[in-house]
Amino acid sequence: MVGGTDGSAIRNEMYWTVPDADGSVPGWKHLDQTDLPAEGLEGASAVVVGSNVIIIGGTMRDGDLSSAVRANLAPQEPFFQAGLLGAVVPALRIEGEIGQQLGYLSAAGAGTVNSVILILIGWAYAHPKSVRAFIDRRRGRRPGRGA
Repeated sequence: MVGGTDGSAIRNEMYWTVPDADGSVPGWKHLDQTDLPAEGLEGASAVVVGSNVIIIGGTMRDGDLSSAVRANLAPQEPFFQAGLLGAVVPALRIEGEIGQQLGYLSAAGAGTVNSVILILIGWAYAHPKSVRAFIDRRRGRRPGRGA
């Protein structure tokens, strides 16, 4: 459900739900990031293409809309992807500006760690003798001797 009017004002919210296996609706979900532009929209035509809806035409507070608006019908629940193997951990849902800032910090931290790992891998490939000597020292062998 996206846009429309409540009888007194044009709305801009988008709500979605996923029915259960028996067809009942457990509840409607809403994310501010998926809303229409601030003016809202009513009287538009909707076309579903895959997991997206394209809303064509309609009326905004300032007048008729002569373009289209696209929205995703199946936004994913928040999650964190951790580690090199990509273990998926459900995210804490913290509402408001604080939650958004925590998400940015988490993404920046993951990006920084991944960048450091890639730099170390690149350095290891560029310096194979140093890496072999390091591994030999860790195993208690003298450098230059075979197993």
